Amino acid sequence: MRPATPRLRLGPRLRARLGLRWRPHWRRLRARSRAALLLSLISLVVAAGLGWGLLIAWNGHEADPTTGGQSTGAESVPQPAPSAPRDSTLPAPGLFRFAVLSDTHQKAEETNVPATWLWQEVAGGSPPFAFAVNTGDVTNTGDPAEFMAYRLAGSQRVSVLYHVPGNHDFRWSAWGRSLWRQHFGNVPWSFDTGGVHFVGLDSTQLLQEPGHFGRRQLEWLAGDLRRVGPETPVVLFFHHPVGGDFWYVDDQDRLFEVLAPYNVRAIFAGHVHRQMSFYQNGIAVITVPSARDGGNYLSVQVTAEPPALRVSEQFNGGNSREIITVPLEGKRPGVPVTDIQVTEDGTVLATVAGRASRVEYLIDLPEYSATRRGEWQPFSPGKPEGVWAARLPALAPGRHLVQVRSTDTEGAQWTRAAAVYVEGVTFKQLSTEEVRETGEGAGGLPEHPVGRLVWERQLGEAIQGGIAVDEARGLVVAATTGGEVWAVRMADGAPVWQIDLDRDGVISTPVIDSGRGLVYVGTADGWFYALDEATGMTRWRVGGKPVLGTPLLVEAAAAPEETGERAAVEAGGATVLLLVPAGNVLYGFDPATGEERWKFVTGGLIGGRPAVDRAAGTVYVAAGDGFVYALRAEDGALRWRQSVGKGLLYGPWASWLAVVPAGAGRPDESRLIVSTVRGVYGLDPFTGRELWQVGGGFAFSAPLLWQDAEGRPHLVMADEWGWTVDIDPDWGSLNWRTPMGERIFNSSPRSVHPDGTGSEQGLIYVAGVLGTLFCLDAHSGIIKELFHLTAGRYVYSSPVIAEVIEEVEAPTTPVSPTGQVRRAILFIGGQDGILRAIQIGAPLATLDSTLEVPNNSG
Repeated sequence: MRPATPRLRLGPRLRARLGLRWRPHWRRLRARSRAALLLSLISLVVAAGLGWGLLIAWNGHEADPTTGGQSTGAESVPQPAPSAPRDSTLPAPGLFRFAVLSDTHQKAEETNVPATWLWQEVAGGSPPFAFAVNTGDVTNTGDPAEFMAYRLAGSQRVSVLYHVPGNHDFRWSAWGRSLWRQHFGNVPWSFDTGGVHFVGLDSTQLLQEPGHFGRRQLEWLAGDLRRVGPETPVVLFFHHPVGGDFWYVDDQDRLFEVLAPYNVRAIFAGHVHRQMSFYQNGIAVITVPSARDGGNYLSVQVTAEPPALRVSEQFNGGNSREIITVPLEGKRPGVPVTDIQVTEDGTVLATVAGRASRVEYLIDLPEYSATRRGEWQPFSPGKPEGVWAARLPALAPGRHLVQVRSTDTEGAQWTRAAAVYVEGVTFKQLSTEEVRETGEGAGGLPEHPVGRLVWERQLGEAIQGGIAVDEARGLVVAATTGGEVWAVRMADGAPVWQIDLDRDGVISTPVIDSGRGLVYVGTADGWFYALDEATGMTRWRVGGKPVLGTPLLVEAAAAPEETGERAAVEAGGATVLLLVPAGNVLYGFDPATGEERWKFVTGGLIGGRPAVDRAAGTVYVAAGDGFVYALRAEDGALRWRQSVGKGLLYGPWASWLAVVPAGAGRPDESRLIVSTVRGVYGLDPFTGRELWQVGGGFAFSAPLLWQDAEGRPHLVMADEWGWTVDIDPDWGSLNWRTPMGERIFNSSPRSVHPDGTGSEQGLIYVAGVLGTLFCLDAHSGIIKELFHLTAGRYVYSSPVIAEVIEEVEAPTTPVSPTGQVRRAILFIGGQDGILRAIQIGAPLATLDSTLEVPNNSG
């Protein structure tokens, strides 16, 4: 409860200074004295107001009702929250405790989960809790009704309750971030009480399960800790656990680098639904049990003698168990790894500051968003003492992460990471997000072997969406989760323009409209932009719902000979149409002006991309209500709808639809391709009737459609569980199925021929989520080559392949009779924020792309 507004009282000394010793009548004061008195009173009121505002902020309240009572940083670029005023009203060490709960997974129809007794104890415990923190997965799917149900279930009883988000709060909700700010305020946040600094971070990503802190938030954290200093004890809260055998956050190595100089003593996290505690890099990592599963929570007592955190788990009925006591001062557990050096021949020298029971190394991330020990390899003790040595094995070319871990006799671990770039048998050490200097200028591409890096460009935040390419203008467009959109030159990666659009970022793939000179980009905060392709300036924009799906440009009807990436689409009378999925609505816009021509409202989130049947003039879209919709392209009128999958989690909400037209020697009917986490389906595009199904987790990857020399169509899909498959789209039979060795999310396959002679043997490229770029034989599925893209960062972005034409002085091959050589360059982004250009072969020609999804897809 907020206390009453403090009254302004003037003591005798202050009254004397103001000339009020004998309380003279106002009219008897001189004009100068009256002015001085008035100014002094105003100053006192302002000072009191500021002080009271700080106290309110510390108590978890803000004047803005949309913050839900939480002290936070700024909205766009996070800034540290003001520290609490250090006065006698604040708890002192040993005189306060706080509560930590997690994973409430509130559903809309429930008002008694988690158990009522939990809220009663947290709200009315004795002695009372100074504050409580929920470490995420507050809701089950991020639905608006779930946020309201959470308050009704009992959370409103807790006077000071802080929150950090979990993956369930944002993963399936287009409105998750805006709802979060409305109910709970901004993240990150920080405050001080009782001599301890508390920090809440956001480890989540839109539409993804695992965590990623991001460059901007880690820079905020570094600034926040600098202001606190190296002596003050620090406690952190976020959702995904880090360290040990937890591999839920891909940039956790950078987190520990930021924390290293400061007195960080504990991290509280949820996500795993069970209680665990261990020491990582001198910090106690404490996971919080699921409040939904049993209603348990953690009680943390801050003691003064000695300064420590005494953590216990609280059960229904008043029972509890002591978990861990964390000192707030003195030496921290573990043996620090102070330095890593990697020589050109792959020798790793690790310096350890103390006696360790074992020292090991691990290359790259062992698993995607999971708990797994990994294949740690031992070091040998070397000379001088404290230096351990190991020799790295042969690695695929590209960027890799080398992690070194020491373990002391008590089991406390300390990990440090270094990035290396492998080229042949040579190793070059880098930082994890440092751009590799290739030395290439703007004068054309050199004679690189297969899989050779051409250039890299650091864009800042993670690149989660796809890449768009305009070959005619030599332009590559990419967007980041920080809201930046970049246009760079295809030849050397030099920036042409860059613009910041919004704080929630760009998740979808930009679309280039070269005919109108526009770039279309949708943002997660509800705006859709048409940017000038040459300058990045806004031509027009429309607001409404978050754009998490990818637009599709429908051009005028094409001449019969027009095929390929820019092939026009016959749209049943709609000559030009821009289809934009936003929230649960599919819009049809005029691409030149942004004028709305029609819209169709579905029953759920649209996170994929629509498709168009060229012959029938029909638009298809899939949504999180479990349905696929067929609409008339002319006006958006419903033609049919068909249930595929069940509900949001198992429906086609992320599906990139594709139409396989009928062809010679094949059935008269075309096929509509739809995917979910349970399978890929071939539907009759005229009725929605299911014709075939192939099981697998195909929801998050766009289909690759191509045809071989005999005119037979092929459907290539990437399964989230790590398989790439080739399917006959007519009957659903498998041509081949290849295990990739790592999972695949969002990244979609692309294809080329190995030369310009029209060879039947094509190549398919697909990126695994742990950073491996795979090259497969299109006809057999055999993996031919590997290239490693990132050092310990996930890859969700799809590759895009474009041709670069070079002049040659003396043509000697059949592919260059006119003195030109066409080279294929693959462009792809990563969670490290780096956009890459990779030459993928000798002179190449693109596959026959009559059936291929457009080049600007992701």
